[in-house]
Amino acid sequence: MVKEFQDYFQDILREPLGCRNQAIQTIAQHIPKIINHDHNKRLLQPIIMQEVEDVMAQLKDGKAPSPDGFTTNFFHAFWEHIKKEV
Repeated sequence: MVKEFQDYFQDILREPLGCRNQAIQTIAQHIPKIINHDHNKRLLQPIIMQEVEDVMAQLKDGKAPSPDGFTTNFFHAFWEHIKKEV
């Protein structure tokens, strides 16, 4: 029974052989391009520490900005020790 189960799902989830470029192009033509050249230039600029610190100062206490469970209280309390890593 286990072998039948494995075989069934391996068959339906197996990646088809061949090039996927045509499929990617077909799908991509329906995705709107909302990032223009100027947006891209701004997104690729180096991150400035002052910008990060300004955002950190605006975060309200008690919030968890990521699923790791560390709240903004942790970041505020230990900012001087962890800011380079962040």
